[in-house]
Amino acid sequence: MKTKLKNIIAILIALTGIYSTQSCSKNNDPSPDPVSPKQVLELEGKWTLESVNFLDETASWDAAVDYTSESGSGWAPGTYAQTRGIDFQISEIKNSNGQKLGNTFRPIGSEKLSLDEKNVWYWNYLNEKQGFEIKSLPDNAASFDFAFHDITSITEDKGGNKILFKAKVSSRKPGKASNEKIQVPVEIILVRGVPTTEAKILLKGQAFSMPEVVLTEEENQAILLTELKANFGFNANYALKINFDFSSMFNATIEDFKWDNPIVQDIDRTNEKLLSIFAAIDKKGHLYFYELKGNNDYNAVFYERFKIEKAGSLYTIWAEHADGKGIVNRGNTATTDHTIRLKVTFDATSKETTAIPEIYNLSAKYTEMGIAYQWKKDQNIKTHQLELGENPFPNMEL
Repeated sequence: MKTKLKNIIAILIALTGIYSTQSCSKNNDPSPDPVSPKQVLELEGKWTLESVNFLDETASWDAAVDYTSESGSGWAPGTYAQTRGIDFQISEIKNSNGQKLGNTFRPIGSEKLSLDEKNVWYWNYLNEKQGFEIKSLPDNAASFDFAFHDITSITEDKGGNKILFKAKVSSRKPGKASNEKIQVPVEIILVRGVPTTEAKILLKGQAFSMPEVVLTEEENQAILLTELKANFGFNANYALKINFDFSSMFNATIEDFKWDNPIVQDIDRTNEKLLSIFAAIDKKGHLYFYELKGNNDYNAVFYERFKIEKAGSLYTIWAEHADGKGIVNRGNTATTDHTIRLKVTFDATSKETTAIPEIYNLSAKYTEMGIAYQWKKDQNIKTHQLELGENPFPNMEL
């Protein structure tokens, strides 16, 4: 019995010694554990700006200030709301001494955001491609700034094709001068790929309540002009030939003219004569009106300035020449005694169009009798391509 006990104790001591030896050997092993390689950023290329989350109320608009194109210029939420993405380019940007500052960084704006083609921002990798920076050139005169300051908390997803990070962006202080800026904290999400929609704008994770834009008269006119050019039911590549029975003689003013009460109602149609008429707005935004009554008997005028009004689907154009410049009256250049006021209406729904010119003789102080024209697109009219010599406006750009 004693012999068996001695054998068991000896075995336990031996096992303890082996364990101790292995432990010491393991603890003294000089080779380190294997370390996973660091994940590096790969930013080159175009990215969709998925969202810009403003993290505090410093980004909010001041309700006491009208939000216009001028007062809102440089306000970060408004700028990023018109931005679709960013492009990390590889072309270099250098300073005046030829030293490389970084690579070109270009924001990708929507049609609403006018971006200068000049390169005013640049980017660099930092910390062995663990981070990055986006800076603005010192002479950047842009009203907005796409530089990201103090970039932190960078995380990647989807194999590096989605990046989230925090930063600070420069923003104009609402109601203050354009050069009075504040730094606003944001959280940004980028997704690799060509952007097609504007960024989602958030305030502390919730949808940002953007202020209502107050349009200037010039901006409102520009919008109406864009709509009108897109919807206009005819263009000056064609002369519209219409009979007298589509028109009404008048010697009232264009404000007083009524289609159901023309001054001359009984028009002799024994020998109905076709009239060639057109009205158009060209690429330069000039309005043209032309009426051919017979051999070298025509009126023609163009307007650089005119006013557009809209009521429902009806657009009304008012134009006037006070000095007779650019007017051809009955085939001859008009003197300063004549001015032509023009009213054109276009119904975007029915395509019904009217053109009412008023030729006013300043010396005699009366409105000469004219013809008001009315037609519907592709109904009861004849069209033909304008031939050489038919169009009195050689500078018209359609």
